[in-house]
Amino acid sequence: MAALYIDFDKAKVLSGISDTLTTAIKDAIVEWVENLKIKLLLGTDFSSKVISTSNPELYSIKDFQDSIVLKNFPIISVTRLRDNIRATSPTTLVENTDFVIDKATGTIYIIKNEDNITNGTLDVSGYYFTSGINTVDIAYVYGWSAIPDDVKSFATVYASKILRMWSKFANTGDVESFTMGDYSEKVGQWSKVVDSQFDPIINESIIALKSKYKNYITLGASFKR
Repeated sequence: MAALYIDFDKAKVLSGISDTLTTAIKDAIVEWVENLKIKLLLGTDFSSKVISTSNPELYSIKDFQDSIVLKNFPIISVTRLRDNIRATSPTTLVENTDFVIDKATGTIYIIKNEDNITNGTLDVSGYYFTSGINTVDIAYVYGWSAIPDDVKSFATVYASKILRMWSKFANTGDVESFTMGDYSEKVGQWSKVVDSQFDPIINESIIALKSKYKNYITLGASFKR
């Protein structure tokens, strides 16, 4: 499997190894770092996902409601927003003319000024969405258009730690000759050395990432509230 977050060239430099990494080794590290560590830690795969115009999200609107909080966020782009979809001719709203969106929180706000009447698609009653059950639908793209640099850096550093430990095992020819006690002690020493070199920055990174992406942490790989 291709690495989405890990830069293996940088990981090798950070770990101080020069060994050739086979596909099997890379796949194992990707599985551990990207699929288990990051996706479970932050609850998302940092990809982009599409709510299509053929299967848009439906929203029921209360009286005098002028904003909508989307089910998923952050928002990359709004493909289409329609009001009063039960009508023969629904109203398609225009971004930055009829509405604006806070992409970080996925909140849509109707623009309330005279331009809505003279230049936009809304009339006087259109200062609010049409009330009723499933009167508004929206298609949009959410998630991340590119994996954030801080996530990629974390993945690369974490992969470096695994590579350092792997190198210790792979390049020690007398592992098989250890007694169980000596073997356990040796592994413990390696682990302590590697942990002391990488864990401080890894632990600080985890705290920072959880704080930055706390609004997106879920039990699954989506951004539902």
